[in-house]
Amino acid sequence: MIRISTTAKFFVGILAAFFIGVVIWVVQTTPDESDVPRPKIDPPKEMIYEGGSTISEEKDGKTVWELSADKITVTIENQNAELRNVSAKFYQDDGKEISVRADNGTLHREQKNIYLDGKVVVEMNDGKKITCNEMQWITDEAKLTAIGSVTLNNAETSELKAERVEYFPASNQAVANGNVKFKHADLYASGDMLETQNDFKNFRVTGHARILKGAY
Repeated sequence: MIRISTTAKFFVGILAAFFIGVVIWVVQTTPDESDVPRPKIDPPKEMIYEGGSTISEEKDGKTVWELSADKITVTIENQNAELRNVSAKFYQDDGKEISVRADNGTLHREQKNIYLDGKVVVEMNDGKKITCNEMQWITDEAKLTAIGSVTLNNAETSELKAERVEYFPASNQAVANGNVKFKHADLYASGDMLETQNDFKNFRVTGHARILKGAY
């Protein structure tokens, strides 16, 4: 039988009391999970969609336009979207369809306006084609504006070149500004501004206007 002296018992008691004290201190000083400060995590400011996402706009149950892009970055606050490698289609009440391709684009969700830039190509199912540096689609006015080195061809019978062209698909009207050059059949015209309608059958040139008949 092992015996413990009175002195040993005294030291054992001290050590036991010290150990219990340490355990109590650890338990009491360990912070509750609810008291632990957590790092502040801000909500995301944008959402990114990749791999051929599509956005569309409807009015009275009909699709007005639809956009597809390789990458769409949507700002959470205002729902505006930045687009990369864009293809779009705009649908008119009279059956006209406008197809657009561009390197980049921006969609302003509240106004439902679309801005494109970088190798913009516009093709319509009535034979018209537009190439330009930038393009704007203003939904409220149903107006397409081409900006920068604009060329508008009409089924190979007419060609319009200018720095800026505003085109209204519904009425088939176009207004061109800036170093305007226009060819229709055997007519050639140039000037500061040109207005045309009825598939270029009627037009008016103003500002340093010049009209020739014959070879282009």
